[in-house]
Amino acid sequence: MAERVYEVGKEEVESLSKMLSYDPYLDNTLIPPIPEQWNKEDYLEKHPELKEQAEELNKKRAEALERIKSDKDLNTIFAREQCELKEGTYYGFEDDKYYLYIKANEDFLDRADDIFKRKFKTIKRADSEKEGAVIKRLNDEESNANAGVGFLFG
Repeated sequence: MAERVYEVGKEEVESLSKMLSYDPYLDNTLIPPIPEQWNKEDYLEKHPELKEQAEELNKKRAEALERIKSDKDLNTIFAREQCELKEGTYYGFEDDKYYLYIKANEDFLDRADDIFKRKFKTIKRADSEKEGAVIKRLNDEESNANAGVGFLFG
């Protein structure tokens, strides 16, 4: 897995945070939900009048899933990758910047670069010194957390 760090201005942090937490497969505006009672065993058999409606809904859901699968931007799902977005002061850097750490495969990171260039004005790859400092700090925190859990349950 590759690691990258990006620097972003405060004015874009809110929209970046929304993008980082978004998963199109959980979005009911893209994929219509199935009524809960339809999932109960024998419900549709007991209510044959709903069969046509259920088939139509399943068709719409399948079409929506196919649209999502074929859209590269929608399939660049940050919520399923390891991402950390923190203020620059957290790392001892300037307070007008935030830093985004992403750990993912190279293909995902290349798609992320493309999305960032198109959707954000202030985001850019952090210089190698800052990138190294952010990665080291996060890796140290992870090691310390793992050691703490090992101590508790060891």
